[in-house]
Amino acid sequence: TCIQSKLADVMDSYPTANFRPRQQDDVDEAKRLSAVVPIIMAQNDMEQTYRNVAEYALKNGTAIYHPYWGSQKLNGLGDIAIDQVDVLNLFWQPGVTDLQKSAYVFHVEPVDIDLVEKTYPETKGKITKKSIELARFLTDEKVDTADKTVVVDCYYKVGQILHMCKYVDSICLFSTENQPTEFPKGLYDHGRYPFVVQNFIHTENSLYGMGMVDIGADTQIQIDLINEAVVENTLMGVKPRYFTTRDNGVSEDDLADWTKQYVEVASIDERHIKEIESKSLSGNYLSFLEGLKNDLKYVTANTDASNGQVPSGVTAAAALATLQEAGGKHSRLINRSFHNAYRDVVWHVTELIRQFYDIARWFRLAPDATGNEQFMSYSNEGLKPQNNGEDTRIPEFDIDITTEKENPYRKMENNELALSFFKMGFFNPKMSDQAIACLEMMDFTRRDELMTKVRQNGTMYDMLMQLSQVAMMTAQQAGNGQAVAMIQQILAGGGQAMPGGGGVDPAKAANPGSITGEGAHVEKARAQARAATEVA
Repeated sequence: TCIQSKLADVMDSYPTANFRPRQQDDVDEAKRLSAVVPIIMAQNDMEQTYRNVAEYALKNGTAIYHPYWGSQKLNGLGDIAIDQVDVLNLFWQPGVTDLQKSAYVFHVEPVDIDLVEKTYPETKGKITKKSIELARFLTDEKVDTADKTVVVDCYYKVGQILHMCKYVDSICLFSTENQPTEFPKGLYDHGRYPFVVQNFIHTENSLYGMGMVDIGADTQIQIDLINEAVVENTLMGVKPRYFTTRDNGVSEDDLADWTKQYVEVASIDERHIKEIESKSLSGNYLSFLEGLKNDLKYVTANTDASNGQVPSGVTAAAALATLQEAGGKHSRLINRSFHNAYRDVVWHVTELIRQFYDIARWFRLAPDATGNEQFMSYSNEGLKPQNNGEDTRIPEFDIDITTEKENPYRKMENNELALSFFKMGFFNPKMSDQAIACLEMMDFTRRDELMTKVRQNGTMYDMLMQLSQVAMMTAQQAGNGQAVAMIQQILAGGGQAMPGGGGVDPAKAANPGSITGEGAHVEKARAQARAATEVA
């Protein structure tokens, strides 16, 4: 239950990637990557992979992504692939805390011998034994490995160049170092091992981490033992037992059969049959059991507040918000750690695009504002090294990871924040300067986007006021007194928005003539002002 609760928090904050350019020339390319990379992730069913990796890490402490180039995808055209690797099948140099610093990385996988011989005919009849025995999880199903062999992918670096050698037993099946013409820069141009390690709780001097099973197993075992004792004691109290003599004259079968209403006896004598009294557990044991349960909640950061429950007597909104905020600290820490691993996966995806997307591919984007489908052709042309006449640079980007799906509580909080801004007049163009000054001191999601809109509203209002001044001067030169009076009233604030910045009063909007209180001749004055402006 603890693991599922944390997994639910993780999936509520499922990430997405946004690219930020490091140079002005890469702004357009960053926008294209921000649109294309999430689609590539969706095509690889990344949400399910993210869930599997997160659950594996929560249980076992360590999980591993494997972003690589799948040369057989798309009918041989090739495309990016992202899989999960079982920790039991990946080996690295002991003592390293960064996988990229390991001298070698071995990825092993059991494969049917028939399949290996069919794919690599040179191995036919040469695979005679299993040279490697793999550790496996204990399962209810019996897995037959008699007809399987272990294929090893050995990754290693020569300088900054990454190479890979695939072999089975002592037979080399493939090696990038033996094919320098086809792989002049090694397996991948980025030169890094194509694995991303994600830990739940880091341990010193090791890539392995601890999971929730590691930190909660001891307490859970104690709870199970005491629960078992409580159940046994309860059954002893519910189902009585008796001492009987051999010649008691009572049928023991009839006595044990609770469906029979009557039990015949020759005579009733307490000396021949006596109930065995069971001793009830002391309340101290039950209190100790409750203490262990509470201890497990705190050890696993699965308190009542984090599950939406609050202690009795807490009714103040501020106190409830404080408890919920404190209960979510652990989940936010987990999400940040998992998002960092996701950023590394996105980096690998970007580098694979840079190396292999020579042929343009089409992507379907989200519909536009009118609901029409949008399509975009994309290749790695904008990611290749560029020569500006003086030197050669490689376009680089900063990867921002944000939450793609916010939970209902977060959505409600954002909606309340927007309504409070509306009530305080942040969207009133006359108050744009004050609103910007206030927003600069705040910190919330999409703040910069809101500041941009407020600035735009203020700029449009200033332009409207300038145009009104020009229109008034034109009307004065044309001698149109009614138009001058109308424009002066507008500049004085007769047609201003409501105090909250929500626009014109609906009652006045329904009766345009009542906006200034001048009646039907106002429309005539407006028409004259427009005519005077057009003449000018």
